[in-house]
Amino acid sequence: MIEDNVQVCAVLRHFKSDSPYLAFGDEFWIEELNEEDRKQLASDLKHFNNYPYDKHLVARWYYIGGGKSLSVLRDNSLALFGPLFTAMKLFKTGHLLMPLCFYCHRKKWRDMALHGEENYGVGYGLGMGERPYELSAADIQPFQDFKAALAPYLRFLNFGCIPYRKPPKPLQTVDMRCLFATHLFLDTSGQRDNYFLLFDWVLAYTNGLESLYLLQSDRRKADNLAARVAVVLGQDEEDKNRLRDIVTRFYKVRNAIVHGSLLDDAQDEFVQQNIWSYQDILRKSILAFLDLNRTNSSKKMVVRHLCEALSNPSLRRTIRESLGLLKLAK
Repeated sequence: MIEDNVQVCAVLRHFKSDSPYLAFGDEFWIEELNEEDRKQLASDLKHFNNYPYDKHLVARWYYIGGGKSLSVLRDNSLALFGPLFTAMKLFKTGHLLMPLCFYCHRKKWRDMALHGEENYGVGYGLGMGERPYELSAADIQPFQDFKAALAPYLRFLNFGCIPYRKPPKPLQTVDMRCLFATHLFLDTSGQRDNYFLLFDWVLAYTNGLESLYLLQSDRRKADNLAARVAVVLGQDEEDKNRLRDIVTRFYKVRNAIVHGSLLDDAQDEFVQQNIWSYQDILRKSILAFLDLNRTNSSKKMVVRHLCEALSNPSLRRTIRESLGLLKLAK
């Protein structure tokens, strides 16, 4: 029946585009909400509070059929919205959130909270609304290409389930070594706003980078982490120096936090000005290691190659050229 074919939608917070409507083939579309749309959603949905940055929806057509109405939102969050959110966050930088999903069937509205700022604006001066996630009409095909390339790497990563324990059988298509870093990167979008949010982010991003670049046996962890990040992501000497400086200084902030020390004025200012760059370092590192892990059988082998590349320009170029996902991302 035609009435069982409904639009299932998710709200995009901090999203910005040069077009009011973005079509991604037959799979889904993104559209801008007008003021009347937002008033209706605020009236009909339990979890829509009409925040000023909730201006877009991602939507798809979905056939409900008999007996499926109670699982529609759960099924779509796992099958579409979760993987889509992961791909969007890894494709380019920006403070994108997906706070809820919803649909209306036979004049009855149903919605489900996903993640995002519950007490909007309480956090530590992050200026979240000043860091929108921008996707233009020209980005549609590059994003589709990136999403298709990413899918085999993260096939078993869904929105709410991260496999902390080793799988019972070896997986042939997914390397588990990147999943913890990916979880930490995405988890910062699921945190509720609080006065320690900035500290949460610093710890999450540092732990994510450590899980990728460092071995348990490493000494001088800050120096090794900064050097290896520069090898993988640095475009030239100036960029390498910038990356080393950011990572080293954030590691010192991390140490201050976990050992209960207060930040001085210089550290406080540095963190607020560079937290988004630090987030982007983790995003790009995840994409890089998804490829590095596929061509190296163990983390020790990856780290050994990175250490060799510190003094081998030819090996650095080879490593950079092998990072296919990073080339497709923004």
